Amino acid sequence: MAADLRLVLGLLIVLSTIRSSSADAAFIENTCKQTQTSDKCVALLESVKWSFNVTTVFGLTEIAVDLTKQKTAQVFSLVSTLRDQHSGEPIEEPLGQCAEQYSNAVDNMQDAADNLGSHSYAEAAKSVEDAMTAPDACEAAFGQGLKSPVTQEDKTVSDDMSVAYDLLDLLSS
Repeated sequence: MAADLRLVLGLLIVLSTIRSSSADAAFIENTCKQTQTSDKCVALLESVKWSFNVTTVFGLTEIAVDLTKQKTAQVFSLVSTLRDQHSGEPIEEPLGQCAEQYSNAVDNMQDAADNLGSHSYAEAAKSVEDAMTAPDACEAAFGQGLKSPVTQEDKTVSDDMSVAYDLLDLLSS
């Protein structure tokens, strides 16, 4: 009898966990459906398990801004390393321009995080908007004849910045 009771209690716990995860995934999906970047929004937020524990749009926006800030810093580090590795080569100059753009974008994303933390949503959105120029400017720096070694990274950061911007816009409305 005690074993049966433990089995039933165990099943109830498992079922409630499954139900809770489904509800949290539904919250992410419903929130992201209100943005212009719905699929990208879901993909970004579901890429980290703690998103499923969040119950507010503010919380999801914090995660999106933080992930985007981290990825922006990673691309800055990458282009800086590549620039150093290709010193004296034709690709050094465009990589230097990318590093400069991403340095500014890292600062802008930090400003966005700070403004979000103080509930200054419009200012946070403006900071993300300012950062959004970095990926395209980086790609443009290569011009014709040189292939960007960070095209995929630029696209990923651009997509993530769009998600962060859309969620901030959602908070502002």
